[in-house]
Amino acid sequence: MPFRLGRDDDGNARSKLPLLCYRPSMRWTTPLLLACCLSLLGCDEPDGVCAGEDRAVPFELDTALDGENGSFTFRFLEADPAPPDLGSNDWLVSVADASGTPLEDCSLRAEPWMPDHGHGSNEPEGVEGSEAGQYALDGLDFIMPGYWTVALTAECADDIDSVVLHLCIEG
Repeated sequence: MPFRLGRDDDGNARSKLPLLCYRPSMRWTTPLLLACCLSLLGCDEPDGVCAGEDRAVPFELDTALDGENGSFTFRFLEADPAPPDLGSNDWLVSVADASGTPLEDCSLRAEPWMPDHGHGSNEPEGVEGSEAGQYALDGLDFIMPGYWTVALTAECADDIDSVVLHLCIEG
């Protein structure tokens, strides 16, 4: 395609050579192209979004977590998926008093919060399970990957206690 000059609406000379055919100086093109390629290598996160997250605690089933007031013990009996992941999560949690006696007729609430982003997600209420002291939290929704806290609060009779989970959701 021959090189032609034309004029724009203001009468200034402009090249009519298509931009895709433009041949810039190799003096600055090669380093720029090399820098772009190297920057793409830096974007790869082989270990995922949670690789450098040191606030999260690994999620393990059947681990007893004492409430902040010391009144209740929370234990995760089942989780789907396990460990928690992006999207809908279902947990079966047991709540017992300090002596290990299962607590019935309690209300259990989960409050997911993403502190780095300043938002939460849905807050499912626990439904009492088939066995004493067991509560199903269905549909806990982690809406994006990253660091999350989940405050579990149990209210039984005249006592309230809670525990905070520190999770990193990979996605």
